Amino acid sequence: EIAQCLVGSEMCIRDSSKSEELDMISSDLDNMSKGQKPFSPTYLELRSSFYNSLKARHSDAFVDTFCDLIDIKDKTWTRAIEAVLYNTKFNFFVNDEYYEEANEILVGITRRMNIYSVSLVDASRLIDRNFEAKKGSLAEVIYTEDDGARAYVNYLLGNIKRCRTFEEARNSGNGLLPDCTGSVSYTHLRAHETLSD
Repeated sequence: EIAQCLVGSEMCIRDSSKSEELDMISSDLDNMSKGQKPFSPTYLELRSSFYNSLKARHSDAFVDTFCDLIDIKDKTWTRAIEAVLYNTKFNFFVNDEYYEEANEILVGITRRMNIYSVSLVDASRLIDRNFEAKKGSLAEVIYTEDDGARAYVNYLLGNIKRCRTFEEARNSGNGLLPDCTGSVSYTHLRAHETLSD
């Protein structure tokens, strides 16, 4: 009887966990349909702490997340782009005039929270460098109205060719297929596909 009771309670816990997971997925899908991205609670805490710290010093401060500034126009390439961007999609943009101060704040917060997978994008330097996306690159299927985000997109994706065959990707030396396979820097690549499943 005890064993049956334990098995029953374990199944109940599993069912409860699955129900909570389904609720979270449903909430994420609902938020995504409204144009919001599904961020982890830890990331949201980090972003909030960063924003509040910067805002306490400068009333006009902003903190934007890279992936909130961009949209993928051709959904065929979503998996490949997500795979290449990986954690960079969580990087922050702030007012240029507060960049150095914001960097110090972010370093302190990430050390305290033991998070090292996000960074602060130096948008003004990227804009000054004037990176241009090559014709046929992944950068061409990204839409943004933000100059800093456009410069970052061109820098990260502007040299990666959109390819239809592995042979084309291999010959390009820097190309991806929609399924995340390809050749980047003359190395066969199967990018972080599971992250975009």
